[in-house]
Amino acid sequence: MLMKLSSETMNNAQAWEKLFSKHDIQRNIDMYGQFRISAGQIKEFREPRLMTKFDHKINLPDLFSKNDLAILPVTRGDYVIAHFDAYHVLEQSTRLITRMIPPDNIQSLDYNNIPSEAIALNCALAAGIISDFLGEEQLIATVSGRMGTGAFDFSILDTKSKTLRPVSVSNAQMEIDAAYEGHSCMALFEAKLAKSGIFEDFMTRQLYYPFRVWQSRITKPVRPVFLVYSNEIFRLYEYEFERVVNLCELLNDNDMNTSDVTEEYTFTTRQTRYYTDSTRYLGLVEKKRDSGETVYALTPQGRRIMGMSYRKRQLSFCELILSHKAFRETLALSFSTGHMPSNQDITDIMRHSGLHGVGSEETFRRRASTIRGWVNWITSLLTD
Repeated sequence: MLMKLSSETMNNAQAWEKLFSKHDIQRNIDMYGQFRISAGQIKEFREPRLMTKFDHKINLPDLFSKNDLAILPVTRGDYVIAHFDAYHVLEQSTRLITRMIPPDNIQSLDYNNIPSEAIALNCALAAGIISDFLGEEQLIATVSGRMGTGAFDFSILDTKSKTLRPVSVSNAQMEIDAAYEGHSCMALFEAKLAKSGIFEDFMTRQLYYPFRVWQSRITKPVRPVFLVYSNEIFRLYEYEFERVVNLCELLNDNDMNTSDVTEEYTFTTRQTRYYTDSTRYLGLVEKKRDSGETVYALTPQGRRIMGMSYRKRQLSFCELILSHKAFRETLALSFSTGHMPSNQDITDIMRHSGLHGVGSEETFRRRASTIRGWVNWITSLLTD
């Protein structure tokens, strides 16, 4: 007697095997680089919410892990499967643990019993951990929960072809565990409880999609933070995404004026100025006048670097960044101490590095956040 698995008894691995077979997914990926699949097609075998939630690489079904595949949501009901570099390995830290004393007047939080990500975030906030990490004295909890992404484009590394694959997102669903806004920044948090040890990695889009949404809506810097609670220890990791690299990719195709850049990224004018100034600071982009308007174009050095292979390009970006004293000394301090310097340490480095155009404490804080993000990016490349 033959038995047929129903959608209720079928697990993820079995359901994906059925889908790969029915739609010849692997052959399509081999031919076209990716495969787009709808929630309706997935639901034929199992609920999409169960079939597409892979927060860590270890959660992937065998067909995905063996073939180095990942899946990303691109609309409310569509997903793309490809050789995406969609997970980030958590950096190992040898930093000494800082003991924070929670306020004794808060009776509703039990630091010996943290059962959920939401409670972990509340405990970290109440104990001053988040404020200390961000370098912000006063923080206000703002947005959280599920929401739509709106529309944006980005590029992600294809691990098979070693090229950057374009992805278009249009009103996909995302979730923010918590957001805290202070005087100089907004921080977006993705939190995890690691009851059986520290996670090795996490799905990058959990931070990237919220970052893309909110960096287009506010003028303050948006800081993506991953928080892990395990064995009574809070570990916080701040990341910065490669918008400068992506801007150079666009300019490699065509010169762009200020309006082009603002429209492409859904930036505010201030954000456009920040990213174009960053590329000019590194010597990758030059600003010129054409028919009475400001136009940005790659410098000869920028074109040379953008013509390199992926690995050589990343190394050249690192070389350019570290040619500046503030970045070089911040990285050296992180190596000597075994952990990322605090914002105050980075500010002190900036002060004796002779940086120009830094007048206010708020500007110092913004620049310190930028330096921290770029140095974190360099150390992540070393880890990879």
